[in-house]
Amino acid sequence: MIFTNPSILFISIWGLIGILFNFQLSNVLTDLKIETIVLIIISCSAFAFAYMIYFLMYKNPILYPYFDIKKNFTQIINDNVFKKIKKLVFFWIICTGIEIIIAGNLPLLTILGFGNFVGYTDFGIRGLHGFLNSIFLFLASFYFLKYKITLERKNIFIVLFMIAWTILVVNRQLMLSLLIELLFLHLITTKIKIKKLLKLIALVILAIVAFGLMGDFRSGREHFLEIASPNFYYPDYLPSGFLWVYIYMLTPLNNVNFNITTIEPTYIPLETIILLFPSFLRDNITSFIDRPEQNFILVHDSFNMSSFYPALLIDYGIELLFFPLLLSALLFLHTMHKSNNNIKFALTLAIFLHAIAMSVFTNFFTHIVFVMQIFIVIYVFNRFKYKKVTRLTLAK
Repeated sequence: MIFTNPSILFISIWGLIGILFNFQLSNVLTDLKIETIVLIIISCSAFAFAYMIYFLMYKNPILYPYFDIKKNFTQIINDNVFKKIKKLVFFWIICTGIEIIIAGNLPLLTILGFGNFVGYTDFGIRGLHGFLNSIFLFLASFYFLKYKITLERKNIFIVLFMIAWTILVVNRQLMLSLLIELLFLHLITTKIKIKKLLKLIALVILAIVAFGLMGDFRSGREHFLEIASPNFYYPDYLPSGFLWVYIYMLTPLNNVNFNITTIEPTYIPLETIILLFPSFLRDNITSFIDRPEQNFILVHDSFNMSSFYPALLIDYGIELLFFPLLLSALLFLHTMHKSNNNIKFALTLAIFLHAIAMSVFTNFFTHIVFVMQIFIVIYVFNRFKYKKVTRLTLAK
């Protein structure tokens, strides 16, 4: 699947965003500025140029990767890996149990009117919760791959439970990240045929509907329609998830478009590097650093995402933005090149592709949760041995 090529994915997503923005299907959207158009062109050019460098410099360049899990199953299923997985599962269960005890409830039960009040933004121990999310995302990927190899029901039940967990804690961002990573992992490890592609499209539509339902739970359908302010008739029979996706895809760029001429670059990569620190340290570090005040105004208070661009514009400005994106793209393409034969790179590529997909909303290129997830991948699959493999039945 060509969309597992980082350059093709980035150019396709941001090209689509630019086109959809021009449709202006919501009164919330502002007129597209020339600076924003230049910003998107420079970004896409960096990823296109990176692929040109990759194609010319690498021996046997590929258009997209394919990791054969049946051929390389011992990289995923062996006793050394299982031992580390058990440690991670035990750690996640114990620490999550402590978080539930401290909170005294789960956010979904609060919404449904049961037990003590726990807001979805309040759940979790600050500093620890992000690391638990890194483990959570990795474990979901592992059990998803294990299911694909063995077709054992218990593995898919584990994955379904983990999806359900994101609903229990009413964390749409975690659910979206989980589904996107699993989607890319599936594409990397599967030879896509028409029948499978149709199933995949059906699952994506189902995910969009679920995303909308979670949004309706939190704010209500009518309230959301009023805020989204579509300038066309949105039918009652159509799930609100489709409008949720449209609005949430475009309003981050809308905020950037509104503020792009007032952002003052510092030409110091603080905004991107600071995400490598836990949130409680992040606040302390930024309080001691004197930076110019950025008067970033939201077009609408209900839509507070601003894509991955503000941090890059503050750190590099439009003038230098090409270079960090070029380096990032080269790293992603190197990972793609290695992912055909190595599970570490295949899993890492799924994380990178997720970051590209989520760049519409925020900067996950250097976010600690996903950087830690990569370190967990390295920890589990580094220097694995093939000698002892737990008995299993491979899926036919």
